[in-house]
Amino acid sequence: ELREQLLALSDLEQSFSYCLLDTPIPMFNYVAHVRLLPVTDGDRTFWHWESRFTTRPDDAERSGLKPVSTMNATARAANSFHGRRRPKAK
Repeated sequence: ELREQLLALSDLEQSFSYCLLDTPIPMFNYVAHVRLLPVTDGDRTFWHWESRFTTRPDDAERSGLKPVSTMNATARAANSFHGRRRPKAK
C-alpha cells in the first residue's frame, strides 16, 4: 500500500511537495516537488516533477535502483501532459 503526505502547497507558485510514508518499493527518504508553469505558446501547462530518495545497497541490486538516486522526470511528464488544456478560470 502506498501512503503519501503533503508537505507544502503554494497557489502563488503553483507548486506542491510530498513525501512517501509507506511504499511497497524499497525507497527511503522519498521527497518530491511538483511545479506547474504556463507554456507561452498556446493554452498549455508545463509539469516539472523532481524526486529524491535513497535505497539500501542490497535492495538496489534487486530493483535496479542506485543506492542514492535523483530522478528528474520533467521530460517524461511534459510529454504526457503536452497538449492538454488548462482549465479556464470561471
